[in-house]
Amino acid sequence: MKGVKKGVKKGVKKFVPLFWLTTITLTLLKSQPLTASALQYPELNVVPRATTIISRTAKTETQAPFSRFLWVQISSATSLTTALMTTNASTTGPNLKDEATAGIAISSGTLLLTLGLDFMYTPYRSSIKNISSIKTRGQRGELERQRYAEEVIREAAMLSKKVAWLSFLGNGGTAAAMLQSEDKDVKVAAAIATAVSLMPFIMDNKYQSNYSNYLRYRKRIYGPLSQIQMTPQIDRQGKAKLSPTYTLTFLL
Repeated sequence: MKGVKKGVKKGVKKFVPLFWLTTITLTLLKSQPLTASALQYPELNVVPRATTIISRTAKTETQAPFSRFLWVQISSATSLTTALMTTNASTTGPNLKDEATAGIAISSGTLLLTLGLDFMYTPYRSSIKNISSIKTRGQRGELERQRYAEEVIREAAMLSKKVAWLSFLGNGGTAAAMLQSEDKDVKVAAAIATAVSLMPFIMDNKYQSNYSNYLRYRKRIYGPLSQIQMTPQIDRQGKAKLSPTYTLTFLL
């Protein structure tokens, strides 16, 4: 029995390093690090590319135009309703009525602004013609098209963020001012409008989500590079042995 146990232990000792080495090797084979030349132009290695994102989303600009600034419009509508309720309330003082009148103008302005953007602002659809007009061939031409598409995606997201801030400062400020009203219904409406004014920050529109997703896809290109090698190690008895080492290299 002792001989059998010793044989089993020796077999396990030989099997465990072999299994570990095989597992690491398979992990290495699954990793496909990019070459240095490919890392110089990440725009050409992103999946999906910027031009693909634009072509996919361009249809929604005309098929569903009112979905792009929906939460800003809802915030404007609730703040406008609250301001109108304040002006019609019998308990509203002269100072609060003046603030409500200013709130009506602000909420109406943001609502009309986003409606105008829904009808006239189509950055993705407009950029398709400009991208196709780039006739440069080869890698240089493809790089030019992708970088132009990246700028379109970024600028549309930045504009959406500015509109969200404008809505929050205008509609949120209007709703917060109406909380001073002594009318209970107005206070409830003002509290709802104040909460809704935060929604454009919580719920990104399509332009903002496209840009954040694209940045996340691009960062994945600079994932860790894996490497396996045999390195000498000294055991407790002072003997040098070669052991497999798995290395991850991060590009910062």
